[in-house]
Amino acid sequence: LQTKLTTIRKTEDSLAVRLPQGKRAFTIDIFPLMAVGGEIKTGDYIDIIGSFPYTQNIDGKPVTENVSVTLFQKILVMGIKQSGDKLVFTLALTPQESAILSYATNQGALRFVLRQPLDTAIESVPPIEANALWQYILSTLGQQLMQAQEQQERTQGTAQSPPPPPREQAQTLEVYKGTQKSEMELAR
Repeated sequence: LQTKLTTIRKTEDSLAVRLPQGKRAFTIDIFPLMAVGGEIKTGDYIDIIGSFPYTQNIDGKPVTENVSVTLFQKILVMGIKQSGDKLVFTLALTPQESAILSYATNQGALRFVLRQPLDTAIESVPPIEANALWQYILSTLGQQLMQAQEQQERTQGTAQSPPPPPREQAQTLEVYKGTQKSEMELAR
């Protein structure tokens, strides 16, 4: 009977079928520069970093500064399409991640970071603000300056005359007065 027949659908091409269990398809448009220059491809995994204004009270006065945070790690890219000067990414996110990313897109700037395919580590990354940035810069710069100074000393040491010969030890005379021992340097 014709009512018992159905048409065969290509389900393997369906986005819904390709989504991992527990994930939802979420689309977001972003400039290629903020997505590794547009080098991200379907099937890649990315991390999403956001930079947001953060206000806190310091001495009773509100102070706002940008804080950079790693929002998500190891997000699967389900698809990419060009839309004008932006790229539209379809990502596989949990419902909570979808809600957070939806809110975050209106609050600050987002950037995608491409992951190596075999890298499965999820790292704890603290929020980065001005103090953390300067601590990193100064500690790194300090290490680089010390290494450069050591290298310069090594190259200058070999380029200059050889180190002076060890000083000859002066001859001494041991003097005993009772149980007391002392040494006296002899003049040359």
